[in-house]
Amino acid sequence: MGAQTNRMLSRVITVSHTTQTTIVGVGREGVLNGGSTYTLTVDGTAGTGHAATSAAITVHIFRRATRGGALAEDATPYTCVANKVTQVVLTPAVLNEYEILATAQSAALTDEDVAVELSIQGAR
Repeated sequence: MGAQTNRMLSRVITVSHTTQTTIVGVGREGVLNGGSTYTLTVDGTAGTGHAATSAAITVHIFRRATRGGALAEDATPYTCVANKVTQVVLTPAVLNEYEILATAQSAALTDEDVAVELSIQGAR
């Protein structure tokens, strides 16, 4: 069988400037179903209903190897430049990794809106 892509549809999320905001991992949306490559897109450009970001957005990735297992944070956070589209391409730390969770925080003086999308690709 060929490669299969699953996608969390793009949605606008308000990212806090004072605390971490969960941008992927609400409910079951971060469950990876055996994917081999995950692409997290953070769009800070102006879009329908939101302005462009004015400061960098810092994204932290957390991984869960097995259902019910502990979350482990990636060593290096990702920086999404203001008013740009940033793609964070991840590969699983372990084969058939179960889930990822992503949080973000804005460096702006106020909360800012970004569009977020997650694509999961893998052989099935």
